[in-house]
Amino acid sequence: MHVVPVVVATHASGPEAWERTVAAVAACLDRHYHASVVLRLPGAAIDHLAQEDRPLLDRLEADRVLWLAGGFSDPLVTGIGPEELRLQLDRERTAMEMAGITPGGLWVDGEWEPGLVSVARDAGHHLVFFFAELLAEPAPSPGPIERAGAAVVGVPVSADRPDVDGEGLAAVMVAPDALEEFLSEHGKHVTSVTRFLSEHGPGGRLAPRLSMPVPHPSRLGFYRKLMLRASVQPGRSPVSDALLRLQSREHLLDPAADDPEPDLLETAVALDRALKRGESWVEVKDVDFDADGVDEVYVETTSAALVVDPAEGVLAFWDDKDGSWPVTAVQPSVPAVLLRRLVGEEGTEPAPEPLFVQGRSQGRGRAELLLGSESGSSVRLDLDGRKLSLELTAPATETVRMGPELPLRLAAPRLRVDGGPWRDADEPLAVSGHRFRLADDHHSILISALRPCEMFVHPLEGGGLVVWPHWLTDGTGTYHISMSPS
Repeated sequence: MHVVPVVVATHASGPEAWERTVAAVAACLDRHYHASVVLRLPGAAIDHLAQEDRPLLDRLEADRVLWLAGGFSDPLVTGIGPEELRLQLDRERTAMEMAGITPGGLWVDGEWEPGLVSVARDAGHHLVFFFAELLAEPAPSPGPIERAGAAVVGVPVSADRPDVDGEGLAAVMVAPDALEEFLSEHGKHVTSVTRFLSEHGPGGRLAPRLSMPVPHPSRLGFYRKLMLRASVQPGRSPVSDALLRLQSREHLLDPAADDPEPDLLETAVALDRALKRGESWVEVKDVDFDADGVDEVYVETTSAALVVDPAEGVLAFWDDKDGSWPVTAVQPSVPAVLLRRLVGEEGTEPAPEPLFVQGRSQGRGRAELLLGSESGSSVRLDLDGRKLSLELTAPATETVRMGPELPLRLAAPRLRVDGGPWRDADEPLAVSGHRFRLADDHHSILISALRPCEMFVHPLEGGGLVVWPHWLTDGTGTYHISMSPS
């Protein structure tokens, strides 16, 4: 059985690991002059090394290293859109060309869907490397994978060398620091994929099972916002590179990784500058933000962005771009309800009432939506710069408490009412007044009501809190509240 070592350094491992990987491969190839290696470094790593340590890259001989493409920042290739994937591969190809590297195949990290055959062929790759565990049965050699008249040669990559004899080829995942031992042990059996295929040809047809990793629930909101941003890019620029880096799989799959939300907002501000959006710029458009087949309304200024889901009666998110603050992005997620009601003395909560868009307007950094319902309830939402204002009406046949209920991403929050003393908001509170300031060490928000209201404050176990400013009403009148981050 012939073997070929496959060495992979992920985007998440970082510059030091990238450098160690290349150094280890170069040292092993220097000592084992007949050996060859399959190497996967994301385009971002190659871009970094080409700028910071070009001599290290130049130590790798082109005819002894089969480089694998896979995206500039190791994205979920089955999780991003076709245009985003094209941009990932194009940017990576540019980085490789600048470093004098020509990729010899495509690396697919733990995922598969039939369309990847066309993706590989369109990108100019006829070899596709993937984890062998995606096959129902072990394959003794690389083999064709076909779809809709197109075909690639699939190369299954195993965690260990198969304990079988014969003339097949096993691609084996090898850690950089274990490469020397692997080459010393299997030296006479080590070959290159291209040499093996030229001498023996591909084996039987392969059929990887469908595998499409999805973002971790705690990163789903970030992922959806990222896809909104990635749909508009100003061509090759630092902003474009930042958006590509944010698509890295560690941001989507690993809940313990650094929170990418603030970086995404900083990139959104940089995107506004790159696209020369002035303070008067505003956009209102329909998008299927949560991919449920029903459009939501996306509203953005250069200071803030939000998505309104009328059918659910909620804000899908609200971001303060000026403060790099994802205002409502608490974990676990809590819905931001536009109109929450408790009816009668016992406080019965009726089912949320679907809303629909009755009107919209925009101009000079400001956007307004008017939402209505079949019962006559209405929400007028106004985004003016950073400030979000709501005007509410809720017809009722008996006494009702009503108002918006919003999660706020604040760590160790404090509260003061009508300019009074600060108090910790680390336990449930019920306060009343006109003006409520909530803050932590980094962010602050002023909630102002034209009519005095009560506000319930409920801390969340995972951090942040939920506030419910509300009024007691008989169903007549209009109630106004504004929320201003700072």
